[in-house]
Amino acid sequence: LYRGLMRDVLLEPDQTQKLVREWTPIREHVKEGEVPTGLTALPLALTASGINEQTANRLRKWMPSLSANMGTTSADIAEKWAGKIELEPGGTLTIPQIVGDFNFAILGTVTEVVGDRVYGFGHSWNANGATSWPMGTGYVHTFVNLKTMSFKLGQMVEVVGVIQADEAAAVYGRVGKKPPMVPAAIEVEWPYLDRRENFEVKIAQNQRSDPFLATVAGINAILYRGGLPWDHTIRYRIEMRFEGIPSLSFSNISSQSDVFDIIDDLLGPLGLILNNPWKEVKLTGMEMKAAISDEACVARIKSAQLNQRIFQPGQTVIATLVLQPLRRPTFGVQVCLLLPSDLPPGKYKINIGSDLNYRRVLQDAQPHRYVAYDTDDIQRILQERLSLGRNGLYMTMLLPQKGLAIEQDELPYLPGSRSMLLNDKSRKTATTQFRPLLSSKIDTDYVIVGKQLFDIEVREKY
Repeated sequence: LYRGLMRDVLLEPDQTQKLVREWTPIREHVKEGEVPTGLTALPLALTASGINEQTANRLRKWMPSLSANMGTTSADIAEKWAGKIELEPGGTLTIPQIVGDFNFAILGTVTEVVGDRVYGFGHSWNANGATSWPMGTGYVHTFVNLKTMSFKLGQMVEVVGVIQADEAAAVYGRVGKKPPMVPAAIEVEWPYLDRRENFEVKIAQNQRSDPFLATVAGINAILYRGGLPWDHTIRYRIEMRFEGIPSLSFSNISSQSDVFDIIDDLLGPLGLILNNPWKEVKLTGMEMKAAISDEACVARIKSAQLNQRIFQPGQTVIATLVLQPLRRPTFGVQVCLLLPSDLPPGKYKINIGSDLNYRRVLQDAQPHRYVAYDTDDIQRILQERLSLGRNGLYMTMLLPQKGLAIEQDELPYLPGSRSMLLNDKSRKTATTQFRPLLSSKIDTDYVIVGKQLFDIEVREKY
């Protein structure tokens, strides 16, 4: 997972599902027509307030049984009963995951209370042993009776302590303790509606669940009004703060891609950072600002041409491109690349294209730069990756000399004999061949799609 961090997708769907399954509170319901035999643990209910159906539809990609367990809640009930419900045997015990302008919580039953000690569920949640989940009171609206298995619809009321253990026989918590939670501030603007909303939530701090929960918070705010326009563009800025490494901060644009680009920008980086094998890293805060317009801002590269095909060292390669926006007139742009004054004569390839194409060029040319050996490497590489805007038009050219990297230390001018010795497969040290790269970029108002390739020749000055 920590090699090739400029690859197209950071976490494949099966890797994402694995991450979510290790956290997920959902137990599958008995299938229709089946009757459980013997003792069967009731499914833990998942209750949500302010998490709309649009968000839930995207979450089911990782949690297929979500629809069977998810109930809605009432802010009026929470306000009415806050401070008035005590945890007692047979009462409702909740494990809040998101608290604030929208809520997301696990709902079960109190087994026993001894002083400030609370035992619940009568079984584990996900058997993580020592934990520090928020512990809350709850309110049950109704029971749903089925022949196969009944369940209850209820909600979290308020956080009153900390779940300190999740073991085979029960979850265990203490009333009065303060749980660690991650503040998230999200601002969403709909210019075409002349509306802006600010959302404040807190997320339970946990390395397994935070990638998922932070993503839920982000996309639910964007889908707050029930979905995106048919033609849409989202311009957004995200900052993720951590304990132990520098923040990740970046801006980007997405168009005609629903919320899936934003999911990729949140879920993959957080999943890799928080679950890395080298050092414990905690998410300590997240801020996100997004503006949603009702227009499509996608443009494909329709055609391109160079000012010439034969160059001398020190000259500038000028590419004129025609971009075709969706349902709009074409327009032209230029991107330039200055050739080094000491560039050896020979034939070269010019590559012009999108951010996705540029990432592939970087990964192929300099793979050693995108392998992480510690948490600082992860942060550095992901910051570079996330800073590559989708609205950028990138122009690159590989240089002829080949270098050798020992892990991330570059040896660009090795004689061939030394390179062969260091690259011997019998050596345990990781060595990688790489190529220097020239690049330039211009920003546009559109998400760029496609690429163009050109052959050029460089001749000696005369």
